[in-house]
Amino acid sequence: MNDQHQRALWHDYRDPGIYMITLVAERRGTPFGHLEQTEGDRRTIVRLTTLGQAVERQLHELPQHAEGLAVLRAVVMPDHIHVVVQVQKPLKRHLGVLVKGFKYGTTVAYLRELDARYGGTHRVQGSRPSQQQRQQESSTDKPPITQPPAIKEPLPTSSPSSPIIPSPSSSPIIPTPSSVGPVGRGSSATTSATSSATSSTTSSAPSLAPCLVPPLWAHGYNDRILMGRGQLSRMLHYVSDNPRRGWIKRQHRDLFYNKQMLRIPLTIDQARWLQREARRLGVMQELRGVLLVEQHCSGDDWQPFPWWLPGIHAAAHAELRAALYMKMMGNPFLLDEAPLVPVRISRSTTPGALAQEKASLLERCEREGAVIITPAVSQGEEAVMQATLDAGYRVIRPQASAMSDLWAPPEALLQPTSRGQLLFLAPWPDRPQGEHPHKGIFELLNTLCRLLAER
Repeated sequence: MNDQHQRALWHDYRDPGIYMITLVAERRGTPFGHLEQTEGDRRTIVRLTTLGQAVERQLHELPQHAEGLAVLRAVVMPDHIHVVVQVQKPLKRHLGVLVKGFKYGTTVAYLRELDARYGGTHRVQGSRPSQQQRQQESSTDKPPITQPPAIKEPLPTSSPSSPIIPSPSSSPIIPTPSSVGPVGRGSSATTSATSSATSSTTSSAPSLAPCLVPPLWAHGYNDRILMGRGQLSRMLHYVSDNPRRGWIKRQHRDLFYNKQMLRIPLTIDQARWLQREARRLGVMQELRGVLLVEQHCSGDDWQPFPWWLPGIHAAAHAELRAALYMKMMGNPFLLDEAPLVPVRISRSTTPGALAQEKASLLERCEREGAVIITPAVSQGEEAVMQATLDAGYRVIRPQASAMSDLWAPPEALLQPTSRGQLLFLAPWPDRPQGEHPHKGIFELLNTLCRLLAER
């Protein structure tokens, strides 16, 4: 483990440094706003809802709760937020405590918004701020609300991508056993936090249980320590450029959000060859995560076959079938294109040989309609991939990194992906982020590229 990773491992997030924090809305709803482009300069902006404005305001108020903390850059997206903070001197509390307080404060605003919009009392499923706690917090800077305030902008309730904000039909009031008959929202329901509290203490009339809603935020948060040279400027640009990248992805949802598992059939001979190569490279365990062999039992019944055991194929007593399983993002039809051309370029390749190889590949793409397939590990492979995309041709890129629901292509590959020029394949979609791939992984990726091109 090098010194940088050692320092990152033992960092307690109170020491001076620069950190990027990401929080995601529960269920990836869009409660904070929507993306739109301006008329004149076609600049992408986030049109914030009232809740989004409250979240943005509390983001910039973070330094008030921790002496020595500064917010360098922040952006509120429709379904998540990024904030880059600088700890200028040791904090008294862990940075995670501040994040927890921020989540609490914004959840209070979220529940107040629902109370005002639909009437009644809302609570987060499982716990979170009670009505009494919200009243106490609101009374510190303004008098208690006795009438629902007007909502400046409607919250997105009908969009299928916004399940976090409940509507009257999807979030009915839950009556207590003593209630008499069904009670709807509106004049028959309790319409304010104060009147709800008053009726429960001064009247014996039937009361209604709070309406339970999903949490505002997904569990936990993502943090990153910025320690490399030039990393801060890149991260600040990433945060500022988030709306533009979000706009591109939402305009081509089928290419960016369709992260499904692909099943790529293989012959048993191909599976055996792949097994021999993996054993030679010392990556049998890694291959078990991507290669599945099944044995036919009876009818439509197929059972997993332990192909990794020595000599197991000789013991097979029934028909076998094999397939590769990979997670994908991009244009899946590129796998059906012919021919696929694997590209593997050594780090020791001279500039002259690289230029010659690049010209030959581009000519083949033009003449045969070929699709390049490469993990783009070396600088030469990355240069060939970029030249192929710049010329308008197509690329398949298997990668060693994971492909979580939040994963997105690097900025330079966003536009080619939106045009259907790229297909990303993740043989190990759940690989831990902190686990660095070794040489055998890259060798296996090149072997998979060769297999996919020749199958």
